[in-house]
Amino acid sequence: MPHGLAALTRGTPYRAVRALAEGGMGEIYEVVHETLRRPCAIKVLHERHRDRADLALRLRDEARAVAGLRHPGIVDVFDLGQLADGRPYFAMERLVGSDLRRVVRARGAVEVPRAIDLAVEALDALEAAHDAGIVHRDVKLENLFLCTGGALKLLDFGVAHLPGAPSAALGGGALGTPRTMAPEQAPLPGAPERPAVDARADLYAVGLALYELVTGCGPFDELGGDREGLRLAHALLDPPPPSMLAPQPIPWPVEAAILRALAKRPEDRFASANAMAEALRALRGERRRGRGVAPLPPGLARATVGHP
Repeated sequence: MPHGLAALTRGTPYRAVRALAEGGMGEIYEVVHETLRRPCAIKVLHERHRDRADLALRLRDEARAVAGLRHPGIVDVFDLGQLADGRPYFAMERLVGSDLRRVVRARGAVEVPRAIDLAVEALDALEAAHDAGIVHRDVKLENLFLCTGGALKLLDFGVAHLPGAPSAALGGGALGTPRTMAPEQAPLPGAPERPAVDARADLYAVGLALYELVTGCGPFDELGGDREGLRLAHALLDPPPPSMLAPQPIPWPVEAAILRALAKRPEDRFASANAMAEALRALRGERRRGRGVAPLPPGLARATVGHP
């Protein structure tokens, strides 16, 4: 093991095994609890933010909020601590499988019935978060993790609105990923009024995820990494109907549900995660809650736990 990795968790109950992912605020490592011999993962404040007390507080708030949800569709957080160098970390279950972005890149579009099941699982997890007053604000295929056994997990509440937390605002400006942000998350300059960002922004993102699952691409992929162009597209342009881009037939009721979720005005979307989930269940002819999704195909499994 590299010396730096071995030193990372010195003084904690964990032994670092390998780095898994890195993002703007944090890093994720696969670790083993030395006493329990339990494989798990930890999210650590990035070293470059060592002196950012606001981000350290934010990470602790994230850990407490997610730990309180206790939902099978949300990654389980069970420990909060501090490294020897003062950076906070929290421990969570280690997941084995693949995020849905990787699934789509490897396989292309997902069959419509399976894509609906995946969206329903994501909405069930979001319903639990919304009931607790949490708005995720960064739902995307990268943050939807399909475990090898078939369970779907919603990951990374790093930019979520956390009610009652001192760090809830996380500074100013747009929060989220430009490719998947709802129009109200990055309003146009000079707009007469900034729309409130509430739970319906997450429904927009689920609609976009379902769009990408059934088509294998996003509605504005031609813009590439043009952040400003993507912001304008989500604010101003109607997405092409999924049936125009999909390599498979898209039933009209499914297309209508996706386009409703992608409405520019929050009030034109579904009223809640539960309402959207029930509408999608009706399309599958199934009202019962808690159905699982198909397991991950062979060859796509990998050990990770989301994105910092």
